[in-house]
Amino acid sequence: MSAARLPTAPLIAYAAPAVALQAMMVPLLLTLPAFYAQDVGLTLATISIAFGIARAWEAFSDPVIGAASDRTGGRWGRRAPWMVAGVPLAVVATWFLLHPPAGAGFAWLLAWLMVFYLGWTMVYIPYQSWGAELSSGFEERSRIAGFREAGSFTGYLLATLVPLVVLVLVQGIAVPTYGQTVQSIGLFFMVALPVGVAWCLWRVPRPARAPGAHIGWSEMFRLLGRNRPFLRLLAAFLFDRLSMGVYFALFPFCLQYVLGLLQAFLVISIVVAIASLAFVPAWVAFAKRLGKHRAYCLANGVTAAGYVAFAFVPSGEMAPLIAVYVLLGLGNAGTMVLPGSMTADTVDYDELRSGAQQAGAHMAFLVFVMKAGLAGGALGLAAAAFVGFESATGPHTAEALDGLRLAIAGLPVLLLVPA
Repeated sequence: MSAARLPTAPLIAYAAPAVALQAMMVPLLLTLPAFYAQDVGLTLATISIAFGIARAWEAFSDPVIGAASDRTGGRWGRRAPWMVAGVPLAVVATWFLLHPPAGAGFAWLLAWLMVFYLGWTMVYIPYQSWGAELSSGFEERSRIAGFREAGSFTGYLLATLVPLVVLVLVQGIAVPTYGQTVQSIGLFFMVALPVGVAWCLWRVPRPARAPGAHIGWSEMFRLLGRNRPFLRLLAAFLFDRLSMGVYFALFPFCLQYVLGLLQAFLVISIVVAIASLAFVPAWVAFAKRLGKHRAYCLANGVTAAGYVAFAFVPSGEMAPLIAVYVLLGLGNAGTMVLPGSMTADTVDYDELRSGAQQAGAHMAFLVFVMKAGLAGGALGLAAAAFVGFESATGPHTAEALDGLRLAIAGLPVLLLVPA
């Protein structure tokens, strides 16, 4: 490990896998369920159960893979072997997941979801852990995280642009189906992931750390009992992601029924991705000037302001909606960059107390909390029902629409207060 400032070229290479990894998360969360419902013919209850079991599988596999990568030795280092092994699993699973045969049902969806999540995790958690080990410099870690999250935001942007370019502009399909959309992004992922991982392995230095095979497996959970700064970060991040999960669940209904701007979905996706990408360097600078934890609080405050502003956007007005999403992009950049950087610092704290360097286990718990928080969209749907918005198809009373507008601002902001 070195506290010296790392050159830009290897940091760009380090960001490359994040482009593919995050691009695939967009259709997995937003489009794949609709594809299996409309094109494959599964019921929403069946799809929900399959995704629920797959998430439970992740709750087991995430910490195991993180801890196992901590205990991997050899000439290729701790992280690279796991990333190399995960790529073919993720790529093959993507193909079968997005090209189900006639008669495919619950078992097909569940099996390939579990294989995909396993492959994706085998790449993602060691990849995140590698970034935590690239430098021992307190401020340099924010810069490393900034490059990585810039890659993530680029992936979000490409997940929006690839279907637009390939399907609409090149093939002339005016309204692509969910299947066409998710398959175009999946093809991009299947090419970009091996290329990005190969570039990362070629250009990014491997930390000169001793193998961690001597670390007992019980240390994976003991760190949760002794690393109070990390627990505090996990708690804040959980509320942060719960807030986002609620917002994600309510946003499509607000956009369509409250604002009457469903046609603006693509524009909004591009705006928030570009804004988030553009503001990453600002948060690296804020972290240096304010301290990481204060900068993270500020990022959550900016995000809360964006949620409140969303509630006051006039129906049918595009310009103020775009302004709100620039503000949300600013906050989103900070809440993505800073937790990873702070986790790397808490790894040092735990190593000082225990003698065990467990970046993989720490990152696995951070990723698990992120996924658990985003699953909090159920809170948003419950809030929608509570205010009278009980059906996506209507009819909707004025009181229900006003309640929905209040819910998308109020509940996420309340969740951000403890964060």
